[in-house]
Amino acid sequence: MVQAMGGRAAVNSLAAKAVADGGLANWRWGLKLTSLLLTLDPADAAAQETRATAARALGQRTDSANA
Repeated sequence: MVQAMGGRAAVNSLAAKAVADGGLANWRWGLKLTSLLLTLDPADAAAQETRATAARALGQRTDSANA
């Protein structure tokens, strides 16, 4: 999936943009993309940071455990 989307750098960029754009759908999309990246490389610092930002933003704005 990551390869089809242009590789790790492209997916990292997409995730960072989604998280920066904000909103529930974008934060969830950022979490999905970073999940793909971290499956390939659990030590990917950029993906970890983007994922943490998205999770924090989503957690602060919703009380839904399923969001």
